Amino acid sequence: MLKNFNVKKSVPICLGLVILLTFTFFTVSPYATNARIITIKSDAFIKEVIRLTNVERTNRGLAPLVENESLFKLAFLKSQDMAVNKYFEHKSPVYGYPKEMMQRFNIKYDWLGENIGKTNSMTNTTPERLVKAWMESSTHRDNILNPNFTIVGVAYVKNSDGKLLWTQLFMKP
Repeated sequence: MLKNFNVKKSVPICLGLVILLTFTFFTVSPYATNARIITIKSDAFIKEVIRLTNVERTNRGLAPLVENESLFKLAFLKSQDMAVNKYFEHKSPVYGYPKEMMQRFNIKYDWLGENIGKTNSMTNTTPERLVKAWMESSTHRDNILNPNFTIVGVAYVKNSDGKLLWTQLFMKP
């Protein structure tokens, strides 16, 4: 079977396949998940959630969180996973707990936190309501106000019921 195997021709094909699979993995498909986000960081709602999160931090003398592209992507994957697999909890049937997800994607960290949220729709959800709800929950508030966290990524996906599934990831690399 390996008689006609040509290494010089096979390596570029394999490399191309790896690149294609990687691109496909991190490309948002609105057909697969009813995804609301096409470009993760440019969404005005997400930007406002991050701004309000930083207002809560700076009002208490903490440094603002810096947006991080890797965390945006992982937050989107987590929200997408919750929508596709129809669950709402911190442990994913695909990725495990957030620390296991970070390990899977080879992301090193000293501190890690995750907030998730579920809202009815964009029409009756505002960034203020979302951040307020997180601040009214002691565990979510603890993540937002954790002085060890330095970077953040936020994403959401609309599930098949029309609910928005939010993920806010915090980290100190």
